[in-house]
Order: sequence, then C-alpha cells, then structure tokens
Amino acid sequence: MHIVRVIEQDQFKIVGKICDRCHREAREVDAGTLLELQEFVTITVEPGYGAEHFRDGEVLRADFCERCANALLARYLRLVARPEQIWAHLSSRLLTVELGDSRAKD
Repeated sequence: MHIVRVIEQDQFKIVGKICDRCHREAREVDAGTLLELQEFVTITVEPGYGAEHFRDGEVLRADFCERCANALLARYLRLVARPEQIWAHLSSRLLTVELGDSRAKD
C-alpha cells in the first residue's frame, strides 16, 4: 500500500509504502527505512477479459517488502535480464535512434 502526500488538489507524491503481507512500513523521510523503501516490490495485475477470478477491467496492485516478496514469490520468479544487459540494450537503442538508423523503428 502506498503512503502518499498531497501536493496539490490532483497531485500527490509517494512518500512510503506498507507491506501488504507483514505491514512493515518504510518511509522516504526515515533514513533507517529509505533503503527498505527502495527494495519494495510492487506487482500490478491487469487480468484479461473474461477472467474467472477477477472482474473485467480491474487493475490490482500489491506492495511487498523484500523479505515478504522473497517468501511469497521467489520460487515462481525467473531471471530474464541482468541490469548490465538492460543498460546495454537501452544505450544501443538510444545510439541507434540518435544516428537515425532504420532498425530503431520496430
């Protein structure tokens, strides 16, 4: 769950999170929990049309501290890319776009 601070009538800033499993709270203003806040895992699910267990058009979200995310999800998650692979891909795409290479139009 997000902890928000209202900036203006229709604008807000996320200033913390509460784990939906263990209820551990981490806020950006608390130096002791800032790192924990950055390690939270947020999962957003948009079930497809006609899903058996969800209503059409629903968007579902859960926030987990790193400990709970590991306990709940570790056995189901698979590594699809390492950070260095992502950055290499992004930087090559940016270079391709800057040079006007036609391969950038996928």
